[in-house]
Amino acid sequence: MYLPDRIRKKVNKLAYGINSVGMSGASVLCYDDMVLKIGRDTEDHERSKAMLSYLEGKLPAPRIIEECEENGICYMLMTRIKGKMACAGEYIDNAAELLPILADGIKLLWRVDTHGCPQQNMLDTKLAHARRSVELGLCDEDNVQPGTYGPDGFSSPKELYAWLAANRPDEERAFSHGDLCLPNVFIDGGRISGFIDLGWAGVTDIYQDIALCYMSLVNNRDGKYGMAHPYFDAGALFSLLDIEPDRDKLYYYTMLDELF
Repeated sequence: MYLPDRIRKKVNKLAYGINSVGMSGASVLCYDDMVLKIGRDTEDHERSKAMLSYLEGKLPAPRIIEECEENGICYMLMTRIKGKMACAGEYIDNAAELLPILADGIKLLWRVDTHGCPQQNMLDTKLAHARRSVELGLCDEDNVQPGTYGPDGFSSPKELYAWLAANRPDEERAFSHGDLCLPNVFIDGGRISGFIDLGWAGVTDIYQDIALCYMSLVNNRDGKYGMAHPYFDAGALFSLLDIEPDRDKLYYYTMLDELF
C-alpha cells in the first residue's frame, strides 16, 4: 500500500488490522497504539483536523500524530483510543451498564466549553450541506431508517430536504459530537475512554446527539446490524439524561441525518 513519506516513517513495518465498521467510505488501519484514516473527503479531513486540535485537553479524543493530503487523498495518523466500541456485544447485551455510560458521555460533551469553537453547525450550516448533497445526488437512499422513503415516507431526498427546510425546530445550543452512534464511542473500564470520527463536532442543537445516540441504540436493539436484543430498553436513556423526550425533535434530527 502506498503511503506518503511523512506517514510511512511513523508506521513502517508495523503490523495493523483493518477496521470495517462505519460508513464513511474511508479506509481505517489500526496499529497497536495508532490509527490511520485514508479517504478522499477533503472537507471531512479539514473539519476533523480543526476539531481534534480544538478538543485536545477538553475531551477524550484522538490526538493527531501526522496528517497530509496527496493526489486528492487525505491521510490522518492519530493516537488509538483504548477500549471497545459501545456496540461491542458485551455492552449491547447489558443495557443496565451501557445506558448510564452513554448518558455520562453525552453530559461530558455538553460540558465542553464552546468559546472559540471553530465549527458552528447550527441548522443554517447543516441544511446548506444537506441541500448540496441532494443537488449532487450524494444521498444514500438504501442505508436509511425504515419508512424514510416509500409509501409511508418521503418520495425522494429532495422531498425530505424540503420538509426539513419548512419544519425547522427551535434550537438549543450545546457542544455536539455530531455523529454520536455507538461505533464512535469507546468504553474502557466501565467509563467513556474516548470519542472518534469528530468531523461534524461543534456547536449545534442539543438534540443532534440525543437523536443519533437513541437511533443507534434502537437499531442495535432491533437487530439492524446483527442479533436483536428485544429486552433492551433504549428509552431509558432519556430518564438518565433527566429530560422528557421531544419526539418531534428526535424525528427531525434523525431525518436530517439521512441526508449526510
